[in-house]
Amino acid sequence: YNDPESEHWAVSRAISIDKVDLGPDWSSAIKGLTNPVLSEYRYTYAKAGTYKAVFVASNGNIDNLKSVTKEITITVTP
Repeated sequence: YNDPESEHWAVSRAISIDKVDLGPDWSSAIKGLTNPVLSEYRYTYAKAGTYKAVFVASNGNIDNLKSVTKEITITVTP
């Protein structure tokens, strides 16, 4: 409630803004607007296991944004 006649305060524990942990799922850009068209994309997984690869493509301008997401499950065996 934005009341200009009063001030509101809250007290909490310390908030660290130096380090943000987004967890193990970091995104990697594989193509930008000025890069040539990709005919293939390769990635090497370091350990055996089951992984979910998620690809997000978007195209936008000031008036419109279109996006599509594709997921595939990959099983890496030793």
